[in-house]
Formats: sequence, structure tokens, C-alpha cells
Amino acid sequence: MATIARVTSPKTGDVAIEAYFNTDLDTVYTEINGNLDNDNIDAAAAIAISKTALGTYTVWTTYAPTFDASGTMTFTSVTAHIARYCQIGKLVTLQIYATGTTGGTAAAGLRFSLPIAPAYTTTNYVGGGCMAITTGDSRGGFFAYSSSSSKVVVYLYDQGDYGLGASTGFSLQMTYEVA
Repeated sequence: MATIARVTSPKTGDVAIEAYFNTDLDTVYTEINGNLDNDNIDAAAAIAISKTALGTYTVWTTYAPTFDASGTMTFTSVTAHIARYCQIGKLVTLQIYATGTTGGTAAAGLRFSLPIAPAYTTTNYVGGGCMAITTGDSRGGFFAYSSSSSKVVVYLYDQGDYGLGASTGFSLQMTYEVA
């Protein structure tokens, strides 16, 4: 695991505390305060300032999105291989990779729910990111927020209809603002 921060004693060079990517600031702050002395008081102050500046923050957290499709198309037997997010202040970065079966009448969008409601809930705006769609082959695409469904809609690059059948899915990473 990669170290994100290491605080050493200026007198002895000993490591006072290490914070890893999966350690939140509250844990590090508590650990430093529990061992507070002149060697690590500056580190405790720096973390307290960082917590204030960041506001809300999380380490990568998994979530269980709900899925469906636009029109009368269905998106069933969905497996969310990856569904996680990280929040820093008012920005959420989300990673999702899901596959399932499309049925019904072919339509232009697969939809999924967000872990935290976006600040802007007008249709066609939620944030930015990159993605790929798997429909037997890989294609590019784009996504937009749908105010009518309160979900993100994943479109093929040309806004054409998805094919019907198994192994339809998408993967994307996006960043959006929360209220």
C-alpha cells in the first residue's frame, strides 16, 4: 500500500505516524492527538487545517446503484462489478462498471443512480468524465443527468439505440458537484 503521509520526529528521525490512502483524516488526527508531544504537534495542526479546508471527505466507498433503461427497454440481471465513490468537499468522483441484459424495445439510454444527489438537477448536466460502452464491441459514449428519472443516462456516442441481449454494459469515471 502506498504511503500518503509520513510524520517523523525532527529529533530522532523515528516515524511518528503514517497515513495510507485508505486511512481517513479523523483516524490520523485521533492517532496523533493520542500521542501528542512536541515532535508531532505541527502534524496535528496541519491535519486539523486540512480537515477544515476539505469539509466533507470520504475514502473510496462502495455503493449499490439502481439500474434501468429509457423508454420501454429493460436493463436486468445487472452486475455492478465496480460501484464506488470518493467525496472531497463538494466534489464527488465516481467509478462504475456494470453489465446486464437489455430487453423490450431498443432505446437510447441505460440509467443508474448516483450515491449522493447532485447540486444541479437540470436535465443534461451533472459533471464530466470518460467512459466506454460494451455491446459486444467497445464504443465511446457520453452521459447526462435526467431530472425526470433522477439518474444518470448513459448514451452511445451517436445517441443510437442499444442492441438487445446479454453482455451490455458500460464503465465510466465521472466527477460532479453536490449541494
